[in-house]
Amino acid sequence: MDMKTDSLLHDKDTNIVFFSPWLKDKKEGHPEFYQFLKNLLNEMGIEFKELKSTNDYWARGYMPIQLGENEFLKFCDL
Repeated sequence: MDMKTDSLLHDKDTNIVFFSPWLKDKKEGHPEFYQFLKNLLNEMGIEFKELKSTNDYWARGYMPIQLGENEFLKFCDL
């Protein structure tokens, strides 16, 4: 499937950040960084949510890419 967009949406223009709950895990994650990042995002008024049922704290391989305010592109393995 070909997909075209007339404009590129930069990180500064996205409206939400997603985290894996593994990031806050005391044994396997980085809880101090997780709390620091949550506080920073709150101070900046940036919304964030936790993903459910992730295999680790790296979400880049399966998260959709935000193309517009409420428009996302998700890649699927074939």
